[in-house]
Amino acid sequence: MNSEIECIKFGREGDKIIEEISDDKFNPVDFCKLFEKSGVKRIEYISKGRYFELSMGNIPVLDPNSGFIENMRFNEKLDSQEGKNFGWKVTLTNPNVRLNAQSIVSCSTKKCIENKRYPIKFIKNSNIIGVDAIHRGHLLAYAFFDCIPYVSVQFTKEKKGTRNKYNIYAQFKRANCNKKNDHGQLYFEDKVSNYLKKSVNAKIYYEVEAIFRNEDDVVPIGNRIKAISLDKTDDFEDFHVFIPNFQEFGFKDRIAKESDYKFSYREGFVKK
Repeated sequence: MNSEIECIKFGREGDKIIEEISDDKFNPVDFCKLFEKSGVKRIEYISKGRYFELSMGNIPVLDPNSGFIENMRFNEKLDSQEGKNFGWKVTLTNPNVRLNAQSIVSCSTKKCIENKRYPIKFIKNSNIIGVDAIHRGHLLAYAFFDCIPYVSVQFTKEKKGTRNKYNIYAQFKRANCNKKNDHGQLYFEDKVSNYLKKSVNAKIYYEVEAIFRNEDDVVPIGNRIKAISLDKTDDFEDFHVFIPNFQEFGFKDRIAKESDYKFSYREGFVKK
């Protein structure tokens, strides 16, 4: 493959997933190029889990003793299409330590947590073809808002997870949840959450980014997640992965055939 990123041969299933998460022709080389800005040099498809493993890429230089949260591609026009939010960078700590923190939330941090962007088009009934397959997915997990240091509990109370309409995108159940050989976002979030609860000294740098085929698309083709231990213990294995946002092969066609909606990553769910 003629790409600056080493794309390990994905195999038949990996190639089919890449086709499934696009509205039009999408080859592995173009897929790999989406991760160049993150400094990724190698991508490998993990069939036992159906996700893509990424090299660590750009390593953050942070003071592990400080609180840290920001939007990816944040700017002052976040309410406009040009200011669309793509994700979060955050330091996470043991939730009990975070809840005891006394601090004042800065204006810039408020803007980050509010995470405003133009609204997604979303259908009210997720069971459009008789199965629970379409979720109000999230970028930063609900539980992680209790792990952000130096941010008041009162301020984040109504800003958590799926309650915050600015922190969600339409996400298929397979990408949101977890099964034994089909790892969605929950599988990796649990790794982080379980580690943070083990020690009061636990600190993790965490990134989650919605990856769009085109930046003006409504629904991401998946989420990129990176987690790095800042307290330098051997109990946590750093990871960097991409979770493709699809349910099953041919599911988009089922939506069009068996419901009053059609689905595309560009427009989301649109009534026919």
